Amino acid sequence: MCSFGKLRDDDESWPEIRAVLDSWPQYRYLDSGAFTLLERGHATRSEVARLFDEYVAFLKAHLADFHFVFDLDLDRLNVGGRPGVELTEEHRQVLRSVAGDKLIPVWHPIAGRRVWESLAREFPYLAIGEDNVPWTDARMAERVSYAHEHGVLVHALGTAKLDLLHAVPYDTCDVTTWLSPIRFGSYGGVDYPPPPGKRYTEKHLRFEEKVRELGYDPATLREEHATTEKLEVAIALLQERQLEVNR
Repeated sequence: MCSFGKLRDDDESWPEIRAVLDSWPQYRYLDSGAFTLLERGHATRSEVARLFDEYVAFLKAHLADFHFVFDLDLDRLNVGGRPGVELTEEHRQVLRSVAGDKLIPVWHPIAGRRVWESLAREFPYLAIGEDNVPWTDARMAERVSYAHEHGVLVHALGTAKLDLLHAVPYDTCDVTTWLSPIRFGSYGGVDYPPPPGKRYTEKHLRFEEKVRELGYDPATLREEHATTEKLEVAIALLQERQLEVNR
């Protein structure tokens, strides 16, 4: 996942980021940078217009560098008296004309069930945005199941709760806290190596066996700079869990 918001603040970093993307075998996604405005809770019309114009220009120049790109989803905002849901829909039409089926619309609960169902009939890949709305696993699963019935993939945007990922068969997901293996040595619920004072258990032995199956020496995960190996182990374990959910 690459954030246009960060590229926008430091456009000189694009060649370096592009080099990193080219070295990574996974799918490459581009986030629109709308999350910054959503977190802030407000935005002016001029701010939104500038972000949108710059995002469109970047996509026209660099769309080939990404497998998928996300909506400029402003559903939760009121921008100069205009509901964010309306702005998102307006922007979506332009973005699709630029990105085609690479565009992933981001749906928020505030937009309503009918919008979700309409998007599932129109786009091959959708995302659910995290909101301050009390969602139960059953309701999330209902949305995802509806999309799957129409042959549509669903991405969980900013979702890291393992219990939710076990209960809802998302096809893909992302969240920055998946970087925790690098910081804390936690891999899908397994702390490795065990914290000081904690003994090895059967769970740790099974984890080591899994790491070897992935082609790595478990001892590598103890090394401070083994960033790629740690991330690939964490991603592989998450993908394995998702396959189990989808069976």
